Amino acid sequence: VKKTYTGRKTTLQQQQQLLFIILSVYVLFTFISLNNI
Repeated sequence: VKKTYTGRKTTLQQQQQLLFIILSVYVLFTFISLNNI
C-alpha cells in the first residue's frame, strides 16, 4: 500500500507541476491579451 501511495504521490506531483505550467501560460496569455486591448 505504501509503495502504491508513493507512486500515486509522485504522479500527483507531476500533474500539479504540469497544471502549474499550463496555468502560468494561461495567465501570461490573458495578461498579454489585456495589454493588447
